[in-house]
Amino acid sequence: MTKDGAGTPAGSAGKSAKRSAARAVVYCRVSSHEQLKGLSLETQSKACIDYCRSQGMEVAEVFVERAESASTTDRTQLQRMLTYCRTHRGRIHFLVVYMLDRFARNQYDHHALKAHLQKLGITLRAVAQPIDDSSTGKLMDGILAAFNEFDNNVRRERCVGGMQAAASKG
Repeated sequence: MTKDGAGTPAGSAGKSAKRSAARAVVYCRVSSHEQLKGLSLETQSKACIDYCRSQGMEVAEVFVERAESASTTDRTQLQRMLTYCRTHRGRIHFLVVYMLDRFARNQYDHHALKAHLQKLGITLRAVAQPIDDSSTGKLMDGILAAFNEFDNNVRRERCVGGMQAAASKG
């Protein structure tokens, strides 16, 4: 359904939709080569496309990020997706991700990217998490962005602690 990481039209996902239908781009990401072996990218992509269909959105492009960390915005497909959104300003209405940690694991990056998308008229949606434009949805977005950063920091601390313990044993 997608070219290898390049982002392509999602086939017939929007063929039955009217031209005035909301259009979305889908962004999927895995952070390690181990996840590439599983169905994680396929699962994310299918869930996002199914979500778009259920919401009456036409899928314009699917961007797939392979073995990239969300702790930085310097990701090839993320940057391609942002360029695509700028190029198609006014014709893309939503960015759909499976979960917000696929989008960013740093609060600053999350909010900066989201603000940039909003300036382009694009709303962020997560298939498996309750974010929307309601007061509760906005609160959940902020809480989840904070939790994703917290989770990333805890993982980093454990990794550093493990390396220090191994080094002290010689």
